[in-house]
Amino acid sequence: MKILLATDFSDASFNAFRYCQALSAQERMQIYVAHVYRHGTHPHLTPAQLERFYAQEYAAFEARTRRFSQQYPNLMDTQMVLRCAVEIDVTEGETSAALKRMAIEHDVDLIAIGSKTRPGLFRRLFGHLSRRLIHFQQKPLLIVPEAYHGDRPNRIALFASDQAGLEAIRTWVGKQEMFRDCRLMAFVAGAADPAKLQAAPGVEGDARPIHSRVVTEVHHQLMQSQPDLLAVLLKQEADLPGLRFQEALIHHLYDHLERPLLCLHE
Repeated sequence: MKILLATDFSDASFNAFRYCQALSAQERMQIYVAHVYRHGTHPHLTPAQLERFYAQEYAAFEARTRRFSQQYPNLMDTQMVLRCAVEIDVTEGETSAALKRMAIEHDVDLIAIGSKTRPGLFRRLFGHLSRRLIHFQQKPLLIVPEAYHGDRPNRIALFASDQAGLEAIRTWVGKQEMFRDCRLMAFVAGAADPAKLQAAPGVEGDARPIHSRVVTEVHHQLMQSQPDLLAVLLKQEADLPGLRFQEALIHHLYDHLERPLLCLHE
């Protein structure tokens, strides 16, 4: 598997790298560590000074990842390719566009990014790069919260808006070596079969319906299964209410991120 890890050299970014390393214990990976910056971030520096500044940040991040790999020799099978994409004078919106372009150019299977812990109002006013990447339909997105320090998941909660979507996400997860032997707990929005209401979540093959359209209740029911990872399928909803529910749910999960969140597209 090839992963594009977007970094700003912060602790949140390194934690996402650490999590990807943990996943690599089951599957050999090639990790592209990419950074995109804009000159306006440090207006007092000239372009040449800015390039030297980020070269130092880049070297420090590389040294930190190497030390981490040495501490965990069982993860040394990971093939890591560090790349620092230097883009002067790009806007904040173009940052996500540059990462999307790199993901396609390198033909990666997954984009990974760390999510910083910030107050809710700050998150809503300024947003996050990960929030802007959620709806990138070309590649799955893995968001790792800064405060999460778990390793490879053992329990994965799958959620989709219908049975077909649930089968699609279950198939994708099931094909990944990094999720081998994980317990899959399936949830589907408003399933029509009431007989499955009593089916215990956590039994592979069963799907527990979630009939509520209140995003806090959906989140609560998903977390009741005590997952180590949430995997959600985003669909091209035909009806406006379905689209609004999906948008509200994914952003609620992001705003209250306690576990890594995997976003896939239909």
